[in-house]
Amino acid sequence: SCIGVVRIVPQIFLFSGQRYKSAGISAVSIHPDYRGMGLSKILMDYAINEITDRKFDFSHLIARRAVDHYYNKFDFFGASSYQKIVIAKQSGIPASDLSLAEGVSEEDLGVFQESYRYSYEFVNGRCHRNRDLWLHILFRKNYLDCSIRAIKSVCGNTIGYVVLKENTIYELGLLEEYYDTKPVYKLISLLSFSDGWFLPFKHRLTCFLRYYDVQFISRECYFGGHMLRLNFIEVSGKTTLERYESFRSLVEFDIGLECVSGGFQISILDQY
Repeated sequence: SCIGVVRIVPQIFLFSGQRYKSAGISAVSIHPDYRGMGLSKILMDYAINEITDRKFDFSHLIARRAVDHYYNKFDFFGASSYQKIVIAKQSGIPASDLSLAEGVSEEDLGVFQESYRYSYEFVNGRCHRNRDLWLHILFRKNYLDCSIRAIKSVCGNTIGYVVLKENTIYELGLLEEYYDTKPVYKLISLLSFSDGWFLPFKHRLTCFLRYYDVQFISRECYFGGHMLRLNFIEVSGKTTLERYESFRSLVEFDIGLECVSGGFQISILDQY
């Protein structure tokens, strides 16, 4: 009978415009009757060997707080600064003529794909998504702990999308022709109910926020959260902190991820 499981999900991330193959590790679990016997280490060692044999550039995972520090022993290190933007509420903002549509169809996916590509073009560590992957996201959306809404123009055309979890924005895409002062002003008015935007600071929208009262919030954690492992280069050092500093240097030099905290953050749509 099965007493443990680990799942490996292939994905493609872009750093400095170059594609890298990464293997996502998730669902690492051991039956309660067999915990405390070192079996999770056996699973992790097997997964890493399998990933290395298949020539993946990276491995990545999202660590729960309960296992802080655990994945460092496998040379996984935190690589995200959890960037969040908070736009202060403003009075007297006129109503927007844009709207959000709850129903998302396959016809919207071309706009979603293009608006994601353009909006996140300068973001290091974004996931490469083609139409097939968007179809898969559409299939999975009922199982995700969030909602995907199409952004509609006054004429009813889809011009982008937003990913919401309660009143927080976790992803936003907008077509290139709508990145102008007036359409962005309307968009911010439409989304003024939000209590935070989990958008990387290099998202195209941030260029239009100079006229708002905005907070840019970030934090960094080497022992948990969104974690990367370099499969093509070995980190050096005897202690965990020495190996983390080696990891930071390698990531900055080889793939251009600035100070590790340059924006790598696995979107809620890309988590498995």
